[in-house]
Amino acid sequence: NFAYVRSNDGDVVNYRGDDDCWLVKLNATGGIVWSLTIGGSAQDQGMDTHVLPNGDIVILGHTRSTDGDIQENQGSYDILLAKVSSAGVLLWTRTYGGSLQETASDLLPTDDGGFLVMGTANSNDGDVTDAHGGPDMWVLKVDATGGLLWQRTFGGSLFEMGISVAPTEGGYLLCGTASSSDGNIEGNHGDRDLWLAKVNEQGTLIWQRCL
Repeated sequence: NFAYVRSNDGDVVNYRGDDDCWLVKLNATGGIVWSLTIGGSAQDQGMDTHVLPNGDIVILGHTRSTDGDIQENQGSYDILLAKVSSAGVLLWTRTYGGSLQETASDLLPTDDGGFLVMGTANSNDGDVTDAHGGPDMWVLKVDATGGLLWQRTFGGSLFEMGISVAPTEGGYLLCGTASSSDGNIEGNHGDRDLWLAKVNEQGTLIWQRCL
C-alpha cells in the first residue's frame, strides 16, 4: 500500500513533517510487515508505485522538501522518484523540476529497465526545457537508477495537464487534458479537451488528437 501521511504515532514511524510519502508492506492477513516514510519537513506526496522483479519498489511522487530524504529541490514542487528495497530500506531518491511547480501522475516501466514518468510542468528552467506557456504535460525518460535520459513538454499557451502513459508499438501513448490551440495542441474544441498523443521511444511526437 502507498499513501501519504501526517501522523507521528500509531503505525507511522520516522515522520519527517507535514505530508510524508508512506509505504506499507502487508502480509496475507493484512498485518504490517514494515512501513517507511519518505520525505522532509515540507509536503511530500506519493502518486504511483512499481514492484521490480527482485522485489524492490520504485515510488513516484512530488515534493516541496529540501531536507530529510530529499537531496535537491529546484523550487516549489519537484517530481520525486525513489527506490526502496524489498526489506523496506530506502536506497535512493531523485528529483526533477525547475523553479516553479512540477507534479507527477503516472509511472511506466520500460523494456530497458528504466521508467517513463508522466507529470505536469510549470517551469521553463532546470530540468524543464522548451515549455510552451502555462502548465504543460511533461514526460521524462529515466534509467534504472533515476538518471534523466530525456524530457519533453507538450502543450500550448494555456493549461495542459499530464494524466497517464501506456506502452504501444514503437513508442508510448500519452493521455492528458488540453485547453490550448497552439504549440503542440491542434483541434481543441473549446475550454478543456481530452488530449491523446503517440510519441516514439525518443519522445518525438508522432500524432495528437483533441477529443
